[in-house]
Amino acid sequence: SNRGIGNFEKVNAFSKKLTLSFTYKEKEYEMEFPYQANKAISTSLKKSINKSFTYDYGVVEFKKIIATKASTVIKAKLKEETDRSVRTDFMQVKLLADGEEIEMLRSGMSSTWYDTYDVELLLEAIPTDTKQLELVIEKFNGYAKLNASIDLQPSSYKVGEKWIEIIDIKQEANQTLVTIASEYEVLFDEVSLQTKDSEVELKGTGDFNDRTEKWIRTLYFDTTGTPQTLKIGGMYYMREYNTRIPIELD
Repeated sequence: SNRGIGNFEKVNAFSKKLTLSFTYKEKEYEMEFPYQANKAISTSLKKSINKSFTYDYGVVEFKKIIATKASTVIKAKLKEETDRSVRTDFMQVKLLADGEEIEMLRSGMSSTWYDTYDVELLLEAIPTDTKQLELVIEKFNGYAKLNASIDLQPSSYKVGEKWIEIIDIKQEANQTLVTIASEYEVLFDEVSLQTKDSEVELKGTGDFNDRTEKWIRTLYFDTTGTPQTLKIGGMYYMREYNTRIPIELD
């Protein structure tokens, strides 16, 4: 679906109804909805943050905070283009207002035309009498180099600070399929299959069960050679940082 934001001139405070007119696929539409000026949202706080946080494979710059009667938005930018797996669900960022946590509603990330990423965090409204604001980056995207070789026997193995479970190995249609499980907040990198004769790169993956205590997926390799070990170069995961960034209100 296509989404966008439209900007309009200020609405007459005595208006009781608003009508939105627009054209879509060469057809004209109108939408009418009630308007109550005393409940309209106005910006109550807009402050620059301009402070950077360095994580394992990049830098994120927290740009500004915009607080209204209804919600709070924090805008950030990933300063370096990266083809690595930056994920908003690997970001556990808290906003404290006078030491009290403001509830996070959702987070999102979009790429820009010049190969950087814009990040937006949407939170509940902050109290109007707030004296002190602080960002706490408890957890964020992390990367660990592993260079691990895992025996292809059904069992659970420790990899770095995490674990991987080999569930099943089978061959069909000129492919070797390895079903594994891990914690949801783990993505393995530089994965290959060592056979008796060669090392084969990962062809693709398929989910069996996602967002549970175990994230189960199947790895596909284009080989019918005798599988020996699963090689894992590294992993992306949600790493603890516990970095605090004060936001000046004066």
